[in-house]
Amino acid sequence: IHNGTTGSNAVPTELSGDIAEPLTVRNASVELQGTLTLGTMDVGGSVVRHEGAVTLGELALSGQSTWINNGTLTIHDGYTVQNSTWINNGNFHPPTTDLVVDGYTYVINNTQTWATVQVINGGRIVHDLASGTNVNRMVLNAESVTIDETSMIDVSGKGCVDSGLGNYVGGSHGGRGGDYRTNPSRPGFGDFREPADYGGGSMGSYGGGIVKIVAGTLRVDGAIVADGGFADSGGSAGGSIWLDVGRLEGDGQIRANGASTSWTGGGGGGRVAIHYDEVVDFDLAGQAWAQGGAHGWGENVEHGGAGTVYLKDKAQALGVLVIHNGTTGSNAAATELSGNIAEPLTVRNASVELQGTLTLGT
Repeated sequence: IHNGTTGSNAVPTELSGDIAEPLTVRNASVELQGTLTLGTMDVGGSVVRHEGAVTLGELALSGQSTWINNGTLTIHDGYTVQNSTWINNGNFHPPTTDLVVDGYTYVINNTQTWATVQVINGGRIVHDLASGTNVNRMVLNAESVTIDETSMIDVSGKGCVDSGLGNYVGGSHGGRGGDYRTNPSRPGFGDFREPADYGGGSMGSYGGGIVKIVAGTLRVDGAIVADGGFADSGGSAGGSIWLDVGRLEGDGQIRANGASTSWTGGGGGGRVAIHYDEVVDFDLAGQAWAQGGAHGWGENVEHGGAGTVYLKDKAQALGVLVIHNGTTGSNAAATELSGNIAEPLTVRNASVELQGTLTLGT
């Protein structure tokens, strides 16, 4: 199936039933319909989608192809993916329980469980953009997750747009977005202990997405990122990263920063929560961030407020809440706190507003 110079941005070629012959797909769009059994499939420069149950012997995906599984995909003998995007919204039954994202993009919009996960050689794990009622979030369960120095789990700019305000302010989440002239940003929102919300968007960009990882061992030499998206009309807020791990190690970064902007208010920082049994050669104070974004050049504009970083040693009764606006600094929108917070609170380079009747420990 080869669509030549017409390419893959075309109506699909539909396949159904059992096809024992080897199948080669080039520069085409293919729709696998119903319950379908194939032998081997070699896909290059193409788009393949299905909603039914597809069974394959072997699969090779390359050449900036996209595979969209909205049903059930079973592969018996093996698969290779190179320079392509693999979207598994449905059920996936591979020949092994190990996921190796080697130099390609793997999309998780739901909950997936693997024995081990490796993201290597420029690989990326992402989720799709939120839109309307389409709520995408990544939940990844594994015995071990490894992200090498060239690779990342990245849901930056995959959250909400506009915050419903439409007045050039920065998006809010853990910290408020920067105001624009007399227009105030939305109040902060979300749970600092177990974050699970999108970052608020600005008028022209999307907030950060949502990642939860539950793992025995998590090694981050690259990055786990849920930053807000950039726009001239306001930076968006960072999203949510919630890690529940046995052992955390590595030289990389974990961050949910608000986005800077070239004109109006900066985006507020997101929320990061790290629950752990032990930390080895990972600097929690220097490698985990949720700072606000810088404002632009306009008059009466404001930097984004700091988000929250919650650090919880599971052997201790209480974690530690950190509000640190890094290089963005304290001349910024506020991080709002209310209610009772028993956890020790550390504030650095930030603006904090204590609201209502509030009880704090230290």
